[in-house]
Amino acid sequence: MIDVNQLTSLISAFRVETEKESISPETVGSLLQNITDLLANASSSTEQQIFEN
Repeated sequence: MIDVNQLTSLISAFRVETEKESISPETVGSLLQNITDLLANASSSTEQQIFEN
């Protein structure tokens, strides 16, 4: 199971930005990239654990 704490933090950061009624494309892109990177890392870690077992 992946640790979703970081993912939850990133989603919360996104919600805070959207509450301001104005969010730049750069901010959206940055937050989405962070989420993508986190998921890619979690996927790699899970695959590594499978191969080790």
